[in-house]
Amino acid sequence: MKITTPCGIVNVFTTHFGLGGEERWHQVQTVVSPDWMSDVPAGQAAVLLGDFNSHPGSRPHRTIAQQMRDARTFADSPPRLATYPSWKPVLGIDHIFVNEVLHVDNVRVVHSAQTGMASDHLPLRAELSWTEFTNFLGT
Repeated sequence: MKITTPCGIVNVFTTHFGLGGEERWHQVQTVVSPDWMSDVPAGQAAVLLGDFNSHPGSRPHRTIAQQMRDARTFADSPPRLATYPSWKPVLGIDHIFVNEVLHVDNVRVVHSAQTGMASDHLPLRAELSWTEFTNFLGT
């Protein structure tokens, strides 16, 4: 999906990886392949987010993190940001990744009565801005 903002276009990709390790590995290979994000022109913002069913530091997570940055790494002290299960979150298996065009100003788990009832996962929210380099280029 392409979202037009006053600062430029943001390309947003969502995914939901499977529960099996081999299935997730095949899915991550697809996500990091040139075909998956080939529509994103150089200099445009890209966000990949969703339920990866993978912990930070896991093989799928590390593979994506070689090409994009995990929003958690922008936190002042990287929190665990547990999102699953929504009724007693202990696992951080939902992620937001951004490319070099974007900066993560804030990242947090949205925990309320409504979000706890809406899904078995809590939403992960990131506030994004364009990097200074991008703003300087005017893209």
